[in-house]
Amino acid sequence: MSKVIRISETIFKRLQLLARPLVDTPGDVIEGLLDFYEENKNTSGSIGLTKEETMREANLDIFMNKLVYREPRQRGINVKINGQVFKAISVKDLYSQVLKFLYTNGYLEKIKKDLPIYTSKARFLINTRPIHPKGNAFWEPVEYRGFFMEAHKDYKNGINHLKKMLDKLQLSLTLE
Repeated sequence: MSKVIRISETIFKRLQLLARPLVDTPGDVIEGLLDFYEENKNTSGSIGLTKEETMREANLDIFMNKLVYREPRQRGINVKINGQVFKAISVKDLYSQVLKFLYTNGYLEKIKKDLPIYTSKARFLINTRPIHPKGNAFWEPVEYRGFFMEAHKDYKNGINHLKKMLDKLQLSLTLE
C-alpha cells in the first residue's frame, strides 16, 4: 500500500533536479537515491576505510555533485511540421496540438489502418484506445476525436517518436 509523505518545497525542488522530465515521479527519484546509497554506503565507520570503501564514498560524492549541478530541465519546445509551427509547453501539449492538426487535415484517416503504432514491444505511441500492448493504460493520454497518443515521455523521446510517426505520413518535422 502506498504511503503519503509531506516534504518541504525546497526538498521537492531538489528532487525535481534529479528527475527525468515527464518520466520520474518523486517516488522514483527517492527509490533511485536509496538504491544508490545502499549499494555504496560505508558500513565500517569513517576510520579505517578500505581503499574500495574510500573509492565508493568518493564516487558517491561525485555522483551527488553531478546531480545537483546538472542542467535545468527543458521547458517548452517549438517544432515545424510541413511548414506549420507548433509552440508547446510540454510533450503533452505538443502531442495535443499535433493530434488535432493531423485529424483536421485528414492524415489520421490515412494511417488508421496501421494503428496502433509502437514505440517498443510494451508501449504504443498512438492507438484508438488508451491501452498499451500488455493491457496497461496510457500514463499521460492525449485524446482527440477517438485517437489517443501516449505523452508520458521526455522531450527527446517525444520528438523521436513523433518523427517516426510523421515519417509514415511523409510529413517533415524540424525543431525551431
